[in-house]
Order: sequence, then structure tokens, then C-alpha cells
Amino acid sequence: MHYTYGNSSKWRNKGILSIITGALVILVWIITFIDNELSYVVFLILTAIFLVFVCFRVYRAIYYFKLPEKDYVIIDDNSLILKEMFLPNYKIPYAEIKHVAKINKILVITLENNREKHIYLDWLDKEDSSHLIEQLQGKVGILNHTS
Repeated sequence: MHYTYGNSSKWRNKGILSIITGALVILVWIITFIDNELSYVVFLILTAIFLVFVCFRVYRAIYYFKLPEKDYVIIDDNSLILKEMFLPNYKIPYAEIKHVAKINKILVITLENNREKHIYLDWLDKEDSSHLIEQLQGKVGILNHTS
């Protein structure tokens, strides 16, 4: 089963906020360099820094706009795969799962090596989050609910 990032309005808002932040940086750059009493080298260095920051903000906005199309959790026959936002995928074989607990809106998966991985249920649609819990309970069988 594939579970995508849900709640597209949440991600759209984050994308818009990223664009607004980039626009504010451009505004600060314009205001800073209207007088331009800085040396040419400092001007070039600061311009390069501002450009990198603005490009990162645009990339991040596009990423957030496309996020509802991307998989967040994949459940297959042997493992659970977490596709985190900016981190590489994390594959968890069911044999390594020691304990699963639902704490508020987070599924906390405790592994055999006592490491924890989190699945944020509010990143999923409500139907997907309840279906994911059912699937995990069927595959792993250990699930505690804590509010």
C-alpha cells in the first residue's frame, strides 16, 4: 500500500510562505543596495548569498506544491518504507519492529536496536491514517494507543 502526503492545503500554505520569504529577501536586498555604499566585492558576495537563498526558497516552494503527489509511507509484504521529506528513504523490515505506539498524532515505531522512527499521522489524510494503523496492526500486531 502506498500512502501519500495528504492535506494539500497545508503543503500549499507552506509553499506560499516559502515564496513570501523569498520575496522578502529580494526586498531586503533591494533596500540594502539602494545606497550601495559597500565595496564591489562585498556587493558581489552578498548578492551571491541572496541569490542562493532565493533559489532555495523557490525550490522548497515547488517541493511543497508537489508534495501531495509523493509517497510518505509504503507498506509491502516484508517491510515498511518511510519516504521522509529531505532525508533518504528508510526501510524497516517487520522483523526489526519491537513496538508500535500511537501517541497523539504520531506513530512511534521502536526498533530492535532501540531506535525510534516516527510517522506523523497529520501528514496523511484521515482515511489513510486509520487504514495505515489497521495495516500495521495486521502486519506487526503490537500497537498501543496513548492520547
